[in-house]
Amino acid sequence: MILKKEYPVCYDLAWKILKSIETSLNKKASEAEVIYLTLHLERLVQSKFKE
Repeated sequence: MILKKEYPVCYDLAWKILKSIETSLNKKASEAEVIYLTLHLERLVQSKFKE
């Protein structure tokens, strides 16, 4: 997956967050949710570096 190569830290963090949510809600997260969360985490990281 391209996101895993481009943003490995955010991708791994997104999976960890979603696994926690899955456990709490007893529901499965989709691949689309991992992508969405990865992109938003990366955006937050990049905006923090620009400050």
